[in-house]
Amino acid sequence: MRQIAASVVALAAAALFGCDDAPLPRGAPQDAGLTGAAGYAVPPPGGPDAGAPIAVDDTDAGPSCAGLPRTCGPGANESCCGSPFVLGGTYSRGYDFAGTNGSNLRHATVSSFRLDRFEVTVGRFRKFVAAWNAGWRPDYGSGKHVHLRGGDGLFSMSMFMFEQGWSTLWADDVAPTDTNLLCNAGYATWTPSPGASETRPINCVNWFEAYAFCIWDGGFLPSEAEWNFAAAAGDELRPYPWVAPGSPTTIDCSHANYFPSTYCSAGGANPVGSESPLGDGKFAQADLTGNVWEWMFDWSGSLATECDDCANLPSDGFGPRGVIHGGGFDTAAADALVYLRNADVALSGRGTGNLGVRCARPPSP
Repeated sequence: MRQIAASVVALAAAALFGCDDAPLPRGAPQDAGLTGAAGYAVPPPGGPDAGAPIAVDDTDAGPSCAGLPRTCGPGANESCCGSPFVLGGTYSRGYDFAGTNGSNLRHATVSSFRLDRFEVTVGRFRKFVAAWNAGWRPDYGSGKHVHLRGGDGLFSMSMFMFEQGWSTLWADDVAPTDTNLLCNAGYATWTPSPGASETRPINCVNWFEAYAFCIWDGGFLPSEAEWNFAAAAGDELRPYPWVAPGSPTTIDCSHANYFPSTYCSAGGANPVGSESPLGDGKFAQADLTGNVWEWMFDWSGSLATECDDCANLPSDGFGPRGVIHGGGFDTAAADALVYLRNADVALSGRGTGNLGVRCARPPSP
């Protein structure tokens, strides 16, 4: 049924836009005057990080933070659900697995969106597990970037079709049980009952569980282009999120939880935001490098040379492999560069305690 639906949409798109070399349908125009979520403001141009958000509060948290104490961040006093605004634009993203930034570039335009400040914590995910076990399931077609193209969402350059959202067939691949979430006895952050790891990132989650969580929490998985744009500070093309133009390319354990030669953290993933603000990106996201790898919305496949709010959609037929970015606590510095993509990960895979998720959201609540 999914293939039939995909064909219908592809034909409709072809009829609407013409042949494969027709102009790509564009997203909403960028607006430098946009403001972010409630509690976040975009400062005027001219500062060293013009356009970066100022986190002052979080009043539009999803259900995962309802009733949770403000225990995240470097002072353990922030909401775990802050979602700073990312002002969109056009940039060149690297597409090589181990080379230097700047080779084989692909141009992408990204509309404004919000990207959660922190990786999803154990405490937040615990609420999702309870909802799932109580019978909640994503609606068919949910999880789309509905703020784009009048609700049509992201666009596939290879299939010439729009984002389809959640398939009800995927519910069988969601199994957030103690057995699955304890995928690695040494580094799994999940515990059957609340404990000392509630502010550490949930790990051992597969792509389907990551996507379902973000839908339940009122968001969606970020596209690879969106995540990479935020981590690289757009056309600044930062090699690490905190390295502004003209700054030394410094990475150490005060910036990220990674593996320089010995573990920065012998216990695996740190509580989210432990390396903030030194390791924060331009738009205030923490842990974009290190701690745990993060699932992207995209399934594996070659990147389009020109991308306008596009992605390798799940129906592109490239699977069953997913794309992850950012590196983990066991990742070397060279493998944690923001442009490096790991695109050979089984969608049902849970990693070895080093694979988690961060959600994205529309630009306004």
